[in-house]
Amino acid sequence: MNNKIQTILDKYNRQPSMLVSVLQDVQTELNYLPKEALVEVAAGTGERSALRADEVGACHVCVAVPDVQAAYERIRAGHVPTSTPPVELLPGLWSVYFTDPDGIRYQFLQRGDAPALHHFAYSVSDLDRTLAWYDRVFGIAPAYRGESSGDLVSRTLEVEAGAYRVALVPVGGVQLELMEWRSPGAAADRVPAGAVGDWRLGLACDAAAEPGQELLDPDGLRIQLVVCPTPD
Repeated sequence: MNNKIQTILDKYNRQPSMLVSVLQDVQTELNYLPKEALVEVAAGTGERSALRADEVGACHVCVAVPDVQAAYERIRAGHVPTSTPPVELLPGLWSVYFTDPDGIRYQFLQRGDAPALHHFAYSVSDLDRTLAWYDRVFGIAPAYRGESSGDLVSRTLEVEAGAYRVALVPVGGVQLELMEWRSPGAAADRVPAGAVGDWRLGLACDAAAEPGQELLDPDGLRIQLVVCPTPD
């Protein structure tokens, strides 16, 4: 029974929105819905994310990999839920989103020769206000600004009528992706400090800053200043 149910879950990419179709296929395959099957389906679809992608404070971590398809096959074999199979964002630029056991969202992006952190993304309520704050506090400006919307956004990030403005802010060798959603998203309650899904961003700074100091961005999201000692 286990292999049949796992095949059905994979058919629908383990998406909770496809739960009815999954259960219909299980019933067709087994001719009934045993309790064990319902438990396995629940575990296979799981809780999708700590916050929905278009809620303020929702985040994802992007890791660059040399071969997205190979990475997808590896996590699929481990029954890791993905929003879709790999999609081609631009010619040759493949991507897939998936979630960890706590529902935190990750992305594989086809770049480079070895796995490496590519960017950290989080959603904000007002992109212009947040960019002005980063400029005022850290003196950093976006390297790119744009917009994205349509079916691909909706499917990969699981947001109905998904549309957002975006800015990429370079910080050292990593980029911050700040996203202001224009889709009709639900109002977000901030994840309590210390709870699953809570995060803070640590930025290296010079010794003039107070070690461990935490700042709040315009949405109340936590930015920690980390003083990195310089060699003598």
